[in-house]
Order: sequence, then C-alpha cells, then structure tokens
Amino acid sequence: MEIKNQIKIIEDELIQLRRYFHENPEKSWEEHNTQKKIMEYLDELDVPYIASTKTGVIATIRGKKSDDHIIGIRADIDALPMDDLVDCEYKSKVSGCAHTCGHDCDCTFAVPASRGIYRRQWSSLHEK
Repeated sequence: MEIKNQIKIIEDELIQLRRYFHENPEKSWEEHNTQKKIMEYLDELDVPYIASTKTGVIATIRGKKSDDHIIGIRADIDALPMDDLVDCEYKSKVSGCAHTCGHDCDCTFAVPASRGIYRRQWSSLHEK
C-alpha cells in the first residue's frame, strides 16, 4: 500500500494527536505529559523505547539484519512561553504556553512515523 494511502487511513488519528499536543503544550524540559503520551503511543505498537534525558524518548525498531542500518527520526516537543492567540477548538489549555512553533506537528509526524516503519516491517527491506 502506498504511504499516501496509509496516511489517509490514520488521518483522523493524526488530527486528534496533533490537537492533543497543541492543547497541552509544555515548556522546554517540562514536557513530562508529552513524553508520557509518546510512550503510550509506542506501547500500543509494542515498539521498545527508553526515557531519555529528562523528558525525551528514544524508540528502537530493529530489523533482522539491522546491525549497520539506522534510521533516525527526531522531533522537538517543547512549546514556547507565550499565550496561544489563535481562537480555535484546540487552542492551548495552558496559560502562557503555546505550540506556536510547530513542535506539535513535529510530535504528530514523528510518532506515527514509528508506526509506519514498524508496520512496513523494516526488517524485510534488508533481507537477502
């Protein structure tokens, strides 16, 4: 199945995930709730991970022959110390903190990318 079609299947999920991150912003080094949400998502996929630094997450998806093959996906998850001036249904619920920087989108894209890699069985790409 083409990636475009796979994304279409989870489009509503992506919208809800992005809105969740946008409504619940956290300043740098305070992203405990964001970290928890990311880990819950990875738990649903059975993707192994470790909590990193104070609020980060490192997920690991290994293929059968992946000793020398690595894919890195990085996402900033912090918000800015400012009010959300946009009036929409998913406006920030946190006074003085908003994802006006786009990091809510970084989270939204990076976490499901793990799903895509996991489900496409990255290991099969390296079988000989």
